[in-house]
Amino acid sequence: MIYNLKEKGINAEYQAQYAFKNITNFINLLPNKYEDYWDCTNRYIDSLYNKISDSKDYHYVLDKCPRYYHIINEIIEFIPNSKIVILLRNPLAVLNSIINYNFNGDWKNLLDNDRIHDLVTAPKNIVNAISRNSNDIHVLHYENLVKRPEKHIYELSKFLEIPFNNNSIYYNNLFKDNFGKDNKSLHLHNKPVSNYVDSWIENFHNPSINTLGRLYLEKLGESTLAKLGYPQDHLLDKLPSVKKSRLFEKFSTRKKNEILNHSFFDL
Repeated sequence: MIYNLKEKGINAEYQAQYAFKNITNFINLLPNKYEDYWDCTNRYIDSLYNKISDSKDYHYVLDKCPRYYHIINEIIEFIPNSKIVILLRNPLAVLNSIINYNFNGDWKNLLDNDRIHDLVTAPKNIVNAISRNSNDIHVLHYENLVKRPEKHIYELSKFLEIPFNNNSIYYNNLFKDNFGKDNKSLHLHNKPVSNYVDSWIENFHNPSINTLGRLYLEKLGESTLAKLGYPQDHLLDKLPSVKKSRLFEKFSTRKKNEILNHSFFDL
Protein backbone atom coordinates (compact mmCIF):
# COMPACT_ATOMS: atom_id res chain seq x y z
CA MET A 1 0.00 0.00 0.00
CA ILE A 2 2.81 2.39 0.84
CA TYR A 3 5.18 1.44 -1.96
CA ASN A 4 2.40 2.02 -4.50
CA LEU A 5 3.09 5.71 -4.02
CA LYS A 6 6.72 5.43 -5.11
CA GLU A 7 7.35 6.32 -8.73
CA LYS A 8 10.50 4.18 -8.89
CA GLY A 9 11.72 0.96 -7.31
CA ILE A 10 9.05 -1.55 -8.39
CA ASN A 11 9.94 -4.24 -10.93
CA ALA A 12 6.81 -6.10 -11.95
CA GLU A 13 5.09 -7.87 -14.85
CA TYR A 14 2.85 -4.85 -15.26
CA GLN A 15 4.11 -1.33 -16.00
CA ALA A 16 4.61 -0.03 -12.49
CA GLN A 17 5.19 3.58 -13.53
CA TYR A 18 1.72 3.71 -15.12
CA ALA A 19 0.18 2.08 -12.04
CA PHE A 20 1.78 4.84 -9.95
CA LYS A 21 0.29 7.52 -12.20
CA ASN A 22 -3.17 5.95 -12.11
CA ILE A 23 -3.13 5.49 -8.34
CA THR A 24 -2.06 9.12 -7.99
CA ASN A 25 -4.90 10.22 -10.29
CA PHE A 26 -7.35 8.17 -8.23
CA ILE A 27 -6.14 9.72 -4.97
CA ASN A 28 -6.62 13.17 -6.42
CA LEU A 29 -10.29 12.31 -7.02
CA LEU A 30 -10.85 11.63 -3.30
CA PRO A 31 -12.49 14.49 -1.38
CA ASN A 32 -9.51 14.93 0.93
CA LYS A 33 -6.94 13.37 -1.41
CA TYR A 34 -3.96 11.86 0.45
CA GLU A 35 -5.56 12.36 3.85
CA ASP A 36 -8.38 10.02 2.77
CA TYR A 37 -5.93 7.55 1.24
CA TRP A 38 -3.87 7.27 4.42
CA ASP A 39 -6.96 7.09 6.61
CA CYS A 40 -8.23 4.10 4.61
CA THR A 41 -4.77 2.55 4.53
CA ASN A 42 -4.48 2.77 8.31
CA ARG A 43 -7.87 1.17 8.81
CA TYR A 44 -6.93 -1.61 6.38
CA ILE A 45 -3.67 -2.30 8.23
CA ASP A 46 -5.42 -2.22 11.62
CA SER A 47 -8.03 -4.65 10.33
CA LEU A 48 -5.38 -7.16 9.22
CA TYR A 49 -3.47 -6.97 12.50
CA ASN A 50 -6.70 -7.32 14.46
CA LYS A 51 -7.58 -10.44 12.47
CA ILE A 52 -4.29 -12.00 13.57
CA SER A 53 -4.53 -10.94 17.19
CA ASP A 54 -8.18 -12.01 17.53
CA SER A 55 -7.76 -15.39 15.85
CA LYS A 56 -4.61 -16.30 17.80
CA ASP A 57 -5.53 -14.57 21.04
CA TYR A 58 -2.42 -12.40 20.77
CA HIS A 59 -2.15 -9.20 22.76
CA TYR A 60 0.51 -7.68 20.51
CA VAL A 61 1.52 -7.96 16.87
CA LEU A 62 5.12 -7.35 15.81
CA ASP A 63 5.67 -6.68 12.10
CA LYS A 64 9.40 -7.09 11.45
CA CYS A 65 11.10 -6.69 8.09
CA PRO A 66 14.68 -5.39 7.63
CA ARG A 67 13.80 -3.78 4.32
CA TYR A 68 11.18 -1.54 5.85
CA TYR A 69 14.02 0.98 5.67
CA HIS A 70 12.69 1.69 2.17
CA ILE A 71 9.48 3.10 3.65
CA ILE A 72 10.49 4.02 7.19
CA ASN A 73 9.85 7.72 6.75
CA GLU A 74 6.40 7.05 5.27
CA ILE A 75 5.58 4.77 8.20
CA ILE A 76 6.55 7.50 10.64
CA GLU A 77 4.59 10.18 8.82
CA PHE A 78 1.46 8.36 7.73
CA ILE A 79 0.90 5.53 10.23
CA PRO A 80 0.39 7.36 13.52
CA ASN A 81 0.61 5.65 16.88
CA SER A 82 2.93 2.96 15.52
CA LYS A 83 5.88 2.06 17.72
CA ILE A 84 9.06 1.69 15.66
CA VAL A 85 12.09 -0.22 16.90
CA ILE A 86 15.32 0.22 14.94
CA LEU A 87 17.93 -2.45 15.65
CA LEU A 88 21.38 -1.39 14.46
CA ARG A 89 24.65 -3.27 14.13
CA ASN A 90 28.22 -2.29 13.30
CA PRO A 91 28.16 -1.71 9.49
CA LEU A 92 31.36 -3.72 9.02
CA ALA A 93 29.76 -6.66 10.82
CA VAL A 94 26.77 -6.34 8.49
CA LEU A 95 29.07 -6.24 5.46
CA ASN A 96 30.92 -9.31 6.72
CA SER A 97 27.68 -11.19 7.39
CA ILE A 98 26.38 -10.57 3.88
CA ILE A 99 29.66 -11.62 2.25
CA ASN A 100 30.24 -14.75 4.28
CA TYR A 101 26.80 -15.95 5.32
CA ASN A 102 24.71 -14.95 2.33
CA PHE A 103 27.33 -15.19 -0.42
CA ASN A 104 29.79 -17.74 0.94
CA GLY A 105 32.71 -15.30 0.72
CA ASP A 106 32.09 -14.05 -2.82
CA TRP A 107 32.02 -10.28 -2.35
CA LYS A 108 31.19 -9.60 -6.02
CA ASN A 109 27.55 -10.45 -5.31
CA LEU A 110 27.44 -7.29 -3.19
CA LEU A 111 26.92 -5.40 -6.42
CA ASP A 112 23.41 -6.85 -6.72
CA ASN A 113 20.98 -3.97 -6.47
CA ASP A 114 19.18 -5.24 -3.36
CA ARG A 115 22.46 -5.59 -1.45
CA ILE A 116 23.60 -2.10 -2.43
CA HIS A 117 20.36 -0.86 -0.90
CA ASP A 118 20.99 -2.92 2.25
CA LEU A 119 24.48 -1.47 2.63
CA VAL A 120 24.06 2.12 1.46
CA THR A 121 20.37 3.10 1.25
CA ALA A 122 19.47 1.53 4.60
CA PRO A 123 21.94 3.50 6.78
CA LYS A 124 21.06 6.80 5.13
CA ASN A 125 17.29 6.29 5.40
CA ILE A 126 17.62 5.14 9.00
CA VAL A 127 19.70 8.20 9.90
CA ASN A 128 17.03 10.41 8.33
CA ALA A 129 14.37 8.65 10.40
CA ILE A 130 16.34 8.92 13.65
CA SER A 131 16.97 12.63 13.04
CA ARG A 132 13.23 13.27 13.20
CA ASN A 133 13.49 12.76 16.99
CA SER A 134 10.14 11.01 17.09
CA ASN A 135 8.94 9.75 20.46
CA ASP A 136 7.66 6.68 18.60
CA ILE A 137 11.16 5.51 17.59
CA HIS A 138 13.39 3.41 19.83
CA VAL A 139 16.97 2.83 18.66
CA LEU A 140 18.69 -0.29 19.91
CA HIS A 141 22.28 -1.34 19.16
CA TYR A 142 22.94 -5.05 18.78
CA GLU A 143 26.24 -4.81 20.67
CA ASN A 144 24.58 -3.23 23.71
CA LEU A 145 21.65 -5.64 23.60
CA VAL A 146 23.75 -8.82 23.69
CA LYS A 147 26.05 -7.47 26.41
CA ARG A 148 23.27 -6.34 28.75
CA PRO A 149 20.05 -8.00 27.57
CA GLU A 150 18.11 -7.49 30.81
CA LYS A 151 18.72 -3.73 30.79
CA HIS A 152 17.88 -3.19 27.14
CA ILE A 153 14.89 -5.52 26.98
CA TYR A 154 13.53 -3.70 30.03
CA GLU A 155 13.97 -0.33 28.27
CA LEU A 156 12.39 -1.75 25.11
CA SER A 157 9.41 -3.07 27.08
CA LYS A 158 8.96 0.31 28.71
CA PHE A 159 8.99 2.00 25.30
CA LEU A 160 6.45 -0.49 23.92
CA GLU A 161 4.33 -0.15 27.07
CA ILE A 162 4.24 -3.88 27.63
CA PRO A 163 5.01 -5.82 30.84
CA PHE A 164 8.57 -6.92 31.49
CA ASN A 165 9.70 -9.92 33.45
CA ASN A 166 13.07 -11.59 33.81
CA ASN A 167 12.05 -14.42 31.49
CA SER A 168 11.66 -11.98 28.61
CA ILE A 169 15.29 -12.41 27.60
CA TYR A 170 15.00 -16.18 27.05
CA TYR A 171 14.14 -17.71 23.67
CA ASN A 172 12.64 -21.00 24.92
CA ASN A 173 12.37 -22.33 21.34
CA LEU A 174 10.23 -19.33 20.45
CA PHE A 175 12.02 -18.90 17.09
CA LYS A 176 12.54 -22.59 16.33
CA ASP A 177 10.17 -22.69 13.35
CA ASN A 178 10.58 -19.08 12.21
CA PHE A 179 11.51 -18.34 8.63
CA GLY A 180 14.61 -16.18 8.24
CA LYS A 181 16.12 -16.98 11.63
CA ASP A 182 19.88 -17.21 12.19
CA ASN A 183 20.71 -20.84 11.48
CA LYS A 184 24.37 -20.44 12.47
CA SER A 185 24.07 -20.08 16.20
CA LEU A 186 20.53 -19.48 17.43
CA HIS A 187 20.13 -23.14 18.36
CA LEU A 188 23.25 -22.92 20.56
CA HIS A 189 21.85 -20.36 22.98
CA ASN A 190 18.70 -19.64 24.92
CA LYS A 191 19.29 -15.91 25.37
CA PRO A 192 21.36 -13.13 23.76
CA VAL A 193 25.12 -13.62 24.17
CA SER A 194 28.04 -11.34 23.35
CA ASN A 195 30.24 -14.08 21.85
CA TYR A 196 29.82 -12.80 18.30
CA VAL A 197 30.18 -9.03 18.73
CA ASP A 198 33.68 -8.93 17.21
CA SER A 199 33.61 -12.18 15.23
CA TRP A 200 33.51 -10.17 12.01
CA ILE A 201 37.12 -8.98 12.49
CA GLU A 202 38.63 -12.36 11.56
CA ASN A 203 37.41 -12.20 7.96
CA PHE A 204 38.90 -8.73 7.50
CA HIS A 205 42.37 -10.27 7.59
CA ASN A 206 41.54 -11.09 3.97
CA PRO A 207 43.14 -8.19 2.03
CA SER A 208 40.31 -7.94 -0.51
CA ILE A 209 37.57 -7.83 2.12
CA ASN A 210 39.66 -5.44 4.22
CA THR A 211 40.04 -3.07 1.27
CA LEU A 212 36.34 -3.36 0.51
CA GLY A 213 35.50 -2.56 4.15
CA ARG A 214 37.55 0.61 4.03
CA LEU A 215 35.86 1.65 0.78
CA TYR A 216 32.50 0.98 2.42
CA LEU A 217 33.24 3.20 5.42
CA GLU A 218 34.34 5.94 3.06
CA LYS A 219 31.14 5.49 1.08
CA LEU A 220 28.97 5.92 4.18
CA GLY A 221 30.98 8.87 5.47
CA GLU A 222 31.83 10.13 8.93
CA SER A 223 28.55 11.93 9.51
CA THR A 224 26.29 8.96 8.75
CA LEU A 225 28.45 6.57 10.79
CA ALA A 226 28.50 8.93 13.79
CA LYS A 227 24.72 9.32 13.71
CA LEU A 228 24.33 5.56 13.61
CA GLY A 229 26.49 5.35 16.73
CA TYR A 230 29.57 3.85 15.07
CA PRO A 231 32.30 6.52 14.73
CA GLN A 232 34.43 5.95 11.64
CA ASP A 233 37.76 6.25 13.47
CA HIS A 234 36.67 3.61 15.98
CA LEU A 235 35.78 1.17 13.18
CA LEU A 236 39.02 1.84 11.33
CA ASP A 237 40.98 1.15 14.52
CA LYS A 238 39.32 -2.26 14.74
CA LEU A 239 40.20 -3.25 11.19
CA PRO A 240 43.33 -5.44 10.98
CA SER A 241 46.38 -3.88 9.35
CA VAL A 242 46.98 -5.86 6.17
CA LYS A 243 48.66 -5.22 2.85
CA LYS A 244 46.30 -3.27 0.62
CA SER A 245 44.65 -5.50 -1.95
CA ARG A 246 44.53 -4.98 -5.67
CA LEU A 247 40.87 -5.67 -5.37
CA PHE A 248 40.12 -6.00 -9.07
CA GLU A 249 43.39 -7.35 -10.49
CA LYS A 250 41.88 -10.70 -11.54
CA PHE A 251 39.15 -9.14 -13.66
CA SER A 252 39.19 -8.26 -17.33
CA THR A 253 39.40 -4.57 -18.19
CA ARG A 254 35.73 -4.56 -19.17
CA LYS A 255 34.61 -6.21 -15.93
CA LYS A 256 36.89 -4.00 -13.88
CA ASN A 257 35.39 -0.85 -15.40
CA GLU A 258 31.87 -2.22 -14.87
CA ILE A 259 32.57 -2.75 -11.16
CA LEU A 260 34.40 0.52 -10.58
CA ASN A 261 31.64 2.48 -12.32
CA HIS A 262 29.04 0.97 -10.01
CA SER A 263 27.43 3.40 -7.58
CA PHE A 264 28.93 1.53 -4.64
CA PHE A 265 32.39 2.75 -5.65
CA ASP A 266 31.24 6.24 -6.63
CA LEU A 267 33.15 7.97 -3.85
